[in-house]
Amino acid sequence: MHASERSTSTLPHRGSARERILAAADELFLTDGIHNTGITSLIDRAGIAKASFYSAFKSKNDLIDAYLERQHDDIVSRLHVIADADDSPEEKLSRIFDLLCTFWVQASYRGCLFVVAQIELPKSELPARRWARIHKLDVLSILGPMLERAGYADSDELAEQLCVIFDGILVAASIRPESEAFDRGRSMALALLNAASRASKKRS
Repeated sequence: MHASERSTSTLPHRGSARERILAAADELFLTDGIHNTGITSLIDRAGIAKASFYSAFKSKNDLIDAYLERQHDDIVSRLHVIADADDSPEEKLSRIFDLLCTFWVQASYRGCLFVVAQIELPKSELPARRWARIHKLDVLSILGPMLERAGYADSDELAEQLCVIFDGILVAASIRPESEAFDRGRSMALALLNAASRASKKRS
């Protein structure tokens, strides 16, 4: 089915052309891929004129940059809320997995959107690679201090290990949905956290 044939019920009926285009990108980039989604499909989905697109964005790359920035800001803001809560480290980690699962349950899930974007648009001058790196580093910058405040020794190394688990889960879930990657990954991450906690207590 062509993008213009899909229902527009999920798109904002009002709002700026920029917001309507970004809403269209939210849907089409996930279902059809960034590379495969053309400007014409985005315009049709957003229900705007071609001139309105180029008034809001200089090019498709400009749109991709704004799209990835918005996705990044949304995820990072949710992670900050979890990290700053008064929950135990185990509860916080479990909530992070719940957040990851909200993306996985979508029928259009194809893996970490930043990694997928980088694979589709591998050239270093394009925004995908830059945002993939920014996103991964910002996740690390949230986890490390969160673990340090909780009293874990080598909190930065522990954060790196947890991020490796996160990335592996996102890949496994996209390739083998039946693998129960999120449940298994949650168990692995909690076991790692408990082992690190015991090591920290022995050193104190």
